[in-house]
Amino acid sequence: MTGSHRRLPLRVLILLGMALPTAALPAFSAAHACVLVTYSPPTPGQKRRSALAEVKYATAIIDGEVVRAATEDRPALVRASRIFKGPRQAFFEIDVKHTGCDFELTRKGSRMRMVLSGGPERYFLSVQSDSRAVDRVLKSDRRKAWPYREGAPQSQEPQ
Repeated sequence: MTGSHRRLPLRVLILLGMALPTAALPAFSAAHACVLVTYSPPTPGQKRRSALAEVKYATAIIDGEVVRAATEDRPALVRASRIFKGPRQAFFEIDVKHTGCDFELTRKGSRMRMVLSGGPERYFLSVQSDSRAVDRVLKSDRRKAWPYREGAPQSQEPQ
């Protein structure tokens, strides 16, 4: 009988030891949710690694100007002014249906650095790159090499 008395408190202690932390967890996480969820800006090393991956996995990277604005029925046509990566061609058709970065492609004359995926006939704007880290990987500061100037003459649409 003595053995059964010793087992009961030990079992109760083990069960309580397992149940109490589990029962207290929702209250703890709710009380500390703001402390546990924080955002910290990426470090320079993280920015560099991200930019290297962006460049590595891109199909094409260009500085381009929209010569035919995108519509619901047709892709934008972009004249490549500088090609960092990808096929050496004068124009790229870029579909706007699969990206959240497509608003600039609906305005003729918009100029930007574009990181593209897809191809070879139709590309998608994976990132409308404004990343200084990408510029450093490409060794090209877009602010100096190809700045956008509002009201600059626009290229003509190809025949």
